[in-house]
Amino acid sequence: MRKKKRADLLGPWLDEWPAADRRAMERAFDPGDGCDFVESDDCVDGGLAAHWSGDFRFTNITSYTYWVRFLRHRGALDPNEAPHERVTRAP
Repeated sequence: MRKKKRADLLGPWLDEWPAADRRAMERAFDPGDGCDFVESDDCVDGGLAAHWSGDFRFTNITSYTYWVRFLRHRGALDPNEAPHERVTRAP
């Protein structure tokens, strides 16, 4: 039996995220079109986390999922709220 890669295991974790959170993660991991060093209006930059290793992505995705679960358990998860709107400053 083939051992599953960590990336294969992320689907169920991501299914727990609100849609806006999943879209933000997809943008962050988007590799772009690879022409970052060429000046052109046609270039598409990669996301801020495009350079992260698979293990680092896995760690961040699972940790974020725990936070989503925590918010849902406390009744504080509004799936229509933008991800950045859920963050509050500590007192």
